[in-house]
Amino acid sequence: MDIIVNENPTIVCVEDDRDALEFIRLALRNSGYTFIGVTDPREALDILKRYTPDVVVLYIMMPDVSGWDVFRRMQT
Repeated sequence: MDIIVNENPTIVCVEDDRDALEFIRLALRNSGYTFIGVTDPREALDILKRYTPDVVVLYIMMPDVSGWDVFRRMQT
């Protein structure tokens, strides 16, 4: 995935439900934020290694890797 990061504050949202992720994207589309939506928590960890977002929104109950797991890995 290619991500274009600009001067706007960046939000990374990790949500395994594509419809919910799209709803969040639509709600924020005119907000001035750079929105990065990710459905795979492992991919989110790779993105968070490369970028420092202003906000990270984690859905807690995901299969395999939970939002809590992502949160713990972000702290190391």
